[in-house]
Amino acid sequence: MIFLPLLLVVVLAYGWMLHAYLHYRSGRQDELLHLLAATAESGAPLAPAVRAYLRDRPRRGWRAFWAAVLLFFVVPGYYWVWHRRHSYDRKLARVARRLEQGEPLYQALRKVPGVAPGATALAVAVGESTGRLALSLRRSAGGRLTIVWLEAVPRLLYPIALLIFMNGVLGFWMLYLLPKMLRIFDEFGVELPALTLQLSEVGTTIEEHGWVISQGLVAAVVLGTLVVFSPAVRWYVPVLGRLYRMSVQSRVLKMLGVLLEAGKPLPEALAVLADSGALPGGMGSRLDAARRAAEQGEPLPEALSRGGLLPASMAPLVRAAERARNLPWALTELGEALAARAARRARQLSLAVFPAAVVAVGVLVGLMVAGMFLPLVKLISELG
Repeated sequence: MIFLPLLLVVVLAYGWMLHAYLHYRSGRQDELLHLLAATAESGAPLAPAVRAYLRDRPRRGWRAFWAAVLLFFVVPGYYWVWHRRHSYDRKLARVARRLEQGEPLYQALRKVPGVAPGATALAVAVGESTGRLALSLRRSAGGRLTIVWLEAVPRLLYPIALLIFMNGVLGFWMLYLLPKMLRIFDEFGVELPALTLQLSEVGTTIEEHGWVISQGLVAAVVLGTLVVFSPAVRWYVPVLGRLYRMSVQSRVLKMLGVLLEAGKPLPEALAVLADSGALPGGMGSRLDAARRAAEQGEPLPEALSRGGLLPASMAPLVRAAERARNLPWALTELGEALAARAARRARQLSLAVFPAAVVAVGVLVGLMVAGMFLPLVKLISELG
């Protein structure tokens, strides 16, 4: 039974390493975004700026030594076999090399995955098509949900990990300690406490229906994997899907505002977004449907709402902005508002769920501990 606690410790250790890696990658991607924006604003060429950024990065000495030592505990040999050839600096050097060969920035980012998130790639595509790269990058900088989820996920997983650990403790108690307690109490002619008997019944029920619980856990893992890796599933998931839709809608509205501000006709602006390939799967078809509706003379609010790219509550604001002839500004502001709302609600959700989950798990742990130790208290009192 010691296998389960050890497995839990290993899973927590690798989860912590994954969390640290995602934090690191998000920080590097933000650095690149601000570097590209500042370079575009100054009118300097991009390739030398990226090269200069790479030259300023620490590479050798103690940093390389500690990186090799720490990554050895992830997978032995990982640093030498994989990390040295696929680190973020190496990927960024490949981007710089492609820029020096004359490739557009968007194509370079697409061919070296992991260097920039989808929001940055979309901003680059829009900026290169309009000649306003700095503006597009600056507007894409805010409202990312990645950092919010990196803060929230450990809080949400902690009660689950604690519950799994207590389930292992309960199984050990049921298999090894409870039979001995039953024999001792029978010899002394004393009944077990009611709470202990109820805990025993719960453990027996879990053991009898273990296959149902295991299937439920497998289904939960599969669903969680689909939510993480499938944008189509993520779009329709309750609660989390709402936050995800708000994030995607904010991205579309902000970049559409840049395109319209640059003088692009509405159908062409929607086509640029659809053809960029930087939006999650399924968004291209939604934008194509909106473009066809716009070409047929349908108003923009109805065209976007039809594909789920504009919240129904914001449609009247877009109509008013069309009449006032300040549509690009209004789309940008609505996109910023949606991004801020999505981040705020994600934080509120995590802060609301975490205390409730901790309290619920705490009550269960208290009942389990009381049920396990009450027989000792009763036996000592009876003997006394």
